[in-house]
Amino acid sequence: MAVALWRGGHDSALSTRVNALPQSATLRVRGKYVVLHLQGGGRKGKENKHTKAELKAKEKAATKNMGGGAEGLMDRKGGEAGHAKFECHVCGIRSPSLTTLKIHHEAKHPKIPFDPEKAQNVHAKYGGSTRGVAVHGTLKNAKKKKKEKTRS
Repeated sequence: MAVALWRGGHDSALSTRVNALPQSATLRVRGKYVVLHLQGGGRKGKENKHTKAELKAKEKAATKNMGGGAEGLMDRKGGEAGHAKFECHVCGIRSPSLTTLKIHHEAKHPKIPFDPEKAQNVHAKYGGSTRGVAVHGTLKNAKKKKKEKTRS
């Protein structure tokens, strides 16, 4: 980028010669001087290939579990198993751990002794909680793996 700025000697007109000046540049007259403000940074004379916001948006789209229709919604809710891992054998309520299941059991079923062996592991029954159906990055990787398997 070549920029030449000067004020004329006899007249007060500003003479400029600018080649490939970016749109974010601004010219300001300060007394007998002209100040050129360039926005941005990065490497000298190089345009950024990708902005920070663009890269962040791409990462979000690739890793966030969103969309996928009814199956994606079901997956975000934890699938058939849900996010809680253990199920009470008396009333069927689900808890994330045996400790919380024990607290529930002692509060709601005080006459029945708590037996951790009777607690049903729902994740083992349904094959885990979430599969990442609507995570686009995982879908892309799954498609690549599928293609590689069919080729070999």
